[in-house]
Amino acid sequence: MKRRQLTKPITDPGAIDEINSWLSRLSRESDSAAAVLAGAFIDAALESLLRTFCVDDSKEADNLFDADQPLGSFGARIRTAYLLGFITPTERDDLRRIKDVRNAFAHSFHELAFDDEPVKSWCQSLKTGRDLLEHAVQPNSRARFSHAAALIAARLAGRVHDIAHARRELLGEGMDPRGA
Repeated sequence: MKRRQLTKPITDPGAIDEINSWLSRLSRESDSAAAVLAGAFIDAALESLLRTFCVDDSKEADNLFDADQPLGSFGARIRTAYLLGFITPTERDDLRRIKDVRNAFAHSFHELAFDDEPVKSWCQSLKTGRDLLEHAVQPNSRARFSHAAALIAARLAGRVHDIAHARRELLGEGMDPRGA
């Protein structure tokens, strides 16, 4: 099975273009497609964040992130990112709600909308960006979901960059992180 990855590494300056493209696409999609797309994008961003912290051994990392391995699920990546201090408790909780929304849409045999329960309640419980969004518009569930997902994606991109930079400083520019 081919690994799904972001087109550009999230540390690449062009990654912001990929995030903007994703947001544009998200706004044109059906509720189901938007929920699944947002979940997949953020899951891939979390994987990118965690891979930045790993030594440069793609074979071992690929094995760690395979579906049946310890970091092979969205939930495991959320938990690990939180326990390593890469995301805040609020972001962890919001990522779990985003995962719940994604799963509800992905596994529903019936047409589902952001205004259907329990999706509506999950979206209304999202805290990331709530204060910004409520001052601008009266947000519906889809807007709250999309806004929280976009802010978290941007924060993850920034953290990937920060971790990569700190790692280079710690190990010395050009030093092999595997200690070879």
